[in-house]
Amino acid sequence: VEQRYVVRWGDLDANGHLANRAILDLAGDARVQAFAAMGFSADRFLKEKFNPVIRRDTLQYYRELMLGATVVVSME
Repeated sequence: VEQRYVVRWGDLDANGHLANRAILDLAGDARVQAFAAMGFSADRFLKEKFNPVIRRDTLQYYRELMLGATVVVSME
C-alpha cells in the first residue's frame, strides 16, 4: 500500500528540509491507512480489543525533501 503526501510548511526543520518527526508522522499515517486497506480499521481494532505493537521504525534517507515536494510512503 502506498500513500502520497505533499510536504507542508509545518513539516520542515530549521534547514528547510522535511523534519524527522514529520517523516515518522507520515509513516504512522501510512501504516494506519495500510491496516485499514487490509480490513483492520480503528473501529475493528477497538471491537477486537487488540492493536499492532510498533517495535521499531527505520528511516532511510535517499534525498532531501523540501516544501511542496511529493512524498510516497509505502509499508512492507
